[in-house]
Amino acid sequence: MVSLLDVARRAGVSPSTVRRAIREPQLLAPETLTKVLQVVDELGYEPNETAGALRRGRNLTIGLIVGDILGFFFASLTRAVGRATREHGYSLLIAENEYRADLERADLRAFNSHRVSGLILRSAYGRGNYDYLQRMRERGTVIVEIDYVHPHSPFHHVMLDNASATSEGVRYLHALGHERIVGVGLPQSVRHADERSDGFVAAIEAVGVPLPEASNPTLACSKANSPEAHGYAVTMRAMKQARRPTAVFALTGVSAVGALRAIQDLHLRIPDDVSVLAFDHDRWTTVVTPRLDVLEQPIGAMGRAAVEIVMDEIERPGAAVKHRRFDARLLRRGSCGPPTGQS
Repeated sequence: MVSLLDVARRAGVSPSTVRRAIREPQLLAPETLTKVLQVVDELGYEPNETAGALRRGRNLTIGLIVGDILGFFFASLTRAVGRATREHGYSLLIAENEYRADLERADLRAFNSHRVSGLILRSAYGRGNYDYLQRMRERGTVIVEIDYVHPHSPFHHVMLDNASATSEGVRYLHALGHERIVGVGLPQSVRHADERSDGFVAAIEAVGVPLPEASNPTLACSKANSPEAHGYAVTMRAMKQARRPTAVFALTGVSAVGALRAIQDLHLRIPDDVSVLAFDHDRWTTVVTPRLDVLEQPIGAMGRAAVEIVMDEIERPGAAVKHRRFDARLLRRGSCGPPTGQS
């Protein structure tokens, strides 16, 4: 196996120069860097990251834990975080907790064994793994929560301004004349605090219209085993009422899929019979008819912000805890209009 010392001898430089060529190439003169990298390529040298991590106490790797790797938000977030980590010369390890604290615990153990320098995570529901996260931080790992944060979290976080976004959505629908607005999504909100669910209820109260029974967090279809199934069940239940809602506000992109399936199964027209507003500018929202009105999250900016927080603390350990909030952007595309045909 080729060693770093082999590369140094062939290139006629010191071992520290080889390390610098791999880790901090910007610090070397261009001709020296070119010579060393040419020898690295010729000999097929690959650095032993595990040994390096043990010497440094951490690895040049960032961990990312997402809730649902198949979802548009997390797929886009993964790409943004991956690009940003590469720009800083770091690698990315990815895991999925499926919103479960037990799966997340196993992922944390694995990342901790790799001595990751930073961890960006969408925390699972439940009590959370804050005891283990605290131990990782004490060991030198920078912790940044993203998209969801437990109350009283001691860590950095990057979040959408959910209260403002849900308020904007409700006010938009109310300004069109809707007074019966059902919110769908996030079946876990009965057991776990959720900013969008809470924000929706507060926004409905603020505009002075009643909260539809199907939107009441204590009455939501708790047996639904996924956001899509929950969106379908709540929408189906709401639309079968004598005075059905005139607008559906899907609080996640996945729950919007379930809501649309229910509306299609009931042969209702959008926006003639019911208006639909959703979160996330996923590609599919532009190919349905009509195209969906959405609240777009700046996912790329959120991912880059999380990586920058990690890098800042790596450079300046003990920096103040940072809380970054981003605004959503309302895109009006044809799925929302004034209510018609119901008294």
